[in-house]
Amino acid sequence: MRLVVGQHTLRVVALDPEGRRSRTTTVRVQILEPRAPETRVGAAPLNVIAVGGTLWTENYGDGTASALDTATRRVRSIAIGGRPGGIAYGDGSIWVSDLSSGVLTRLDPGGRILARISLGGQGAGVAVAGNVVYVADYGGGLSRVDAKTNRIRGRTPPAAQPEAVAVGFGRVWVTNQNGTVSTLDPVTGAVEGAPIAIGDDVDDVAIASDGVWAVALYGKVLARIDPSSRRVVTRIATAGQASGVLATADSLWVANYDLGTVSRVSRDSYRIVRTYRVGLEPRGMIEAAGAVWVANQASDSVSRITP
Repeated sequence: MRLVVGQHTLRVVALDPEGRRSRTTTVRVQILEPRAPETRVGAAPLNVIAVGGTLWTENYGDGTASALDTATRRVRSIAIGGRPGGIAYGDGSIWVSDLSSGVLTRLDPGGRILARISLGGQGAGVAVAGNVVYVADYGGGLSRVDAKTNRIRGRTPPAAQPEAVAVGFGRVWVTNQNGTVSTLDPVTGAVEGAPIAIGDDVDDVAIASDGVWAVALYGKVLARIDPSSRRVVTRIATAGQASGVLATADSLWVANYDLGTVSRVSRDSYRIVRTYRVGLEPRGMIEAAGAVWVANQASDSVSRITP
């Protein structure tokens, strides 16, 4: 008998050589999803982005950025230095922040370093919209960099340990460790309204057609924010410590940091429809080349999930 993935209850009876039966014993077993295939990259990748047919990770553990070819699975790494804390692509370049020094490194898609921009602080999440690069400072604040000139356009005063950044619906959305999401004007950097309460330690944020989705690590919640009212209109309990969120056409994907899994949530029912086993301490995700890719911090790898 072959058991499918999931929980099963078995009733077991033993027979001795003379045909005598033992008492019935109830056994509960769980068949796990096979672990998704992984490719090793640098040490402690935090996020993964796609640039054409290449995936890029910023690797906190060894000060590198890794480029993974989605077709051949070949990996090459570029020395960045410091403790990379965020990565994004825009205006023809890859941008990598640094949690240890606040330097923003600009690379071309071939991996050549084009510029190093000193922002100060602790560089965390990065997002690019138009010709502006937005960099969260985990020590407090948000910097805006001109992608044409590499000059700093401005800086928003300190906030509560910003982590991830996304741009959409005419606003910049910044997650904070204190359990909130802040919204800023993309041109002036001015804070708009009061912080939006989500849950303990908001780790990631994603822009989708139906709103802005954010996840709280210790709060174990996936929340949808209405971009017009800036109010939380949907809350979904996550399976574990939610460290990453990705919105695709029909699903929401949530990385469960403590479980080493990724949950697929239906955008119709808002229910978990499938769970995938990935590497240890999964974080950021991206959809590319017909799959969902997950950066696994403790496994030094990227997992490939085929929906």
